Amino acid sequence: MTSRRASLAACVSALALSACALPADGPASASFTRSASQYVASETPNDVAAERFVLVDLTPRTAEISSAGRRSSLVGNFSRLATGRDLVIGPGDVVRVTVFEAGTGGLFNPQNTVLARGNFVDVPDQEVPQTGTLSMPYAGTVNVAGRRPIDVAQEIEGRLRQRAIEPQVVVTVVNRRSNLATVGGDANKPGRIALTPGQDRVLDAIAAAEGNKFPDYETLVRVTRGNRQTVARLSAIHSNPANNIPVGPGDVITLERDPRFFVVMGALGLPAQTTITRTPLQSTPGIARSALFSFDRDQINLAEGLAKGGGLLSDRADPYTVVVYRRERPRVLHEIGADVKPFTGASIPTVYRLNVRDPSGFFVAQRFLLQNEDIVYVANSPVSELLQISAIVRDISSTVLTVRDAGNR
Repeated sequence: MTSRRASLAACVSALALSACALPADGPASASFTRSASQYVASETPNDVAAERFVLVDLTPRTAEISSAGRRSSLVGNFSRLATGRDLVIGPGDVVRVTVFEAGTGGLFNPQNTVLARGNFVDVPDQEVPQTGTLSMPYAGTVNVAGRRPIDVAQEIEGRLRQRAIEPQVVVTVVNRRSNLATVGGDANKPGRIALTPGQDRVLDAIAAAEGNKFPDYETLVRVTRGNRQTVARLSAIHSNPANNIPVGPGDVITLERDPRFFVVMGALGLPAQTTITRTPLQSTPGIARSALFSFDRDQINLAEGLAKGGGLLSDRADPYTVVVYRRERPRVLHEIGADVKPFTGASIPTVYRLNVRDPSGFFVAQRFLLQNEDIVYVANSPVSELLQISAIVRDISSTVLTVRDAGNR
């Protein structure tokens, strides 16, 4: 009998010790401290992270401001690229000058001369040299580089007016070699393309390079003009015609693959491919669930992100605490109404909190757009944690009773 009582006491002690911790999927905090060769302690009490953050409750207004501040746009980032420029003549272009006269007996249409093609004459085509000038009979040397054909024609007309009969001049660029743009990066056929007077746009240039290698929502379009740049996703250019800005001579259009992702964690019913191992004592759903999802289009809102994560678990999730961790831009938080003065840097740690217990919560979730590297977290409800503890105590009590009954036999 004494040995049975000793065995019973040992079992109770072991089970009591096991009840001190809830199920977990990683090492305990204390084990890191014990095992580390060096420990740099936190400056704040209880080892709490010292980084400050801004907490923003998601409302229709804050969701709209945050989402509008991140929409991909070429025009909004660099408005000077929104309008095109007239093509001008440059070194390497081949130019043709045609002179018309009002009647015979003039400089280019002598008396009693029959012209098969009418009362005009073509000056032989000339390639513009690096000096940027052309030689025009009876008009001398004309500067043409950096000028529009119509402006050059008007100057030649003025020089010929005293010698020809009501001259009219047409200047045509037969072969454009100076008005080029470059398409590079992840294009199917990168290279230089010749621009046309019809005002080529970004999508025209990409089409001339035989399109992009990767999906539109994974492709960034970077337009460089001089020392300035603007960037937008190719999908945003397709969906918003205003982003399809004109391309100018010397512009460089670079296609870059940039896949985006977001993480979901917490009390979510993740897809079937996510497996969770449970211990015999864990009668409630698994604790820490997480998954990484790639963006499969240009924009994904919070409601869609929660759906990809399997939705909130009715027996675990706290509907008052659906949060999104993000590093937000100061100007967005300033517009929302936050005091950004205590923070430095280009981004501020921010937690957006959504209450889906409110009937309007999912409407707000539809308006709030997720961004690259966002973390969506659904907290456990206090009742869920109590249920986990109750389940552990119930299983321990059942085991103790089984051992006691065995000892009384």
